[in-house]
Amino acid sequence: MVGGSFTAVDGLAVSRIAYYEGGAWHPFGAQIRHSVDALGVWNDQLVVTGRIHESDHPYDDQVAVWTG
Repeated sequence: MVGGSFTAVDGLAVSRIAYYEGGAWHPFGAQIRHSVDALGVWNDQLVVTGRIHESDHPYDDQVAVWTG
């Protein structure tokens, strides 16, 4: 699993977050609008931090939890 400010991995369109499985990159289901600063796991859930949602303030850092 990788996150950042990219919109493609090996020619595959992704929304700033992707994972590698079975010898290929895959887009992750989340729609990240700006950038991912960090990824982690807490209580078996993926936690993403960064500028991840649309916001009126360009420096509005946020945290999201992916529960599956």
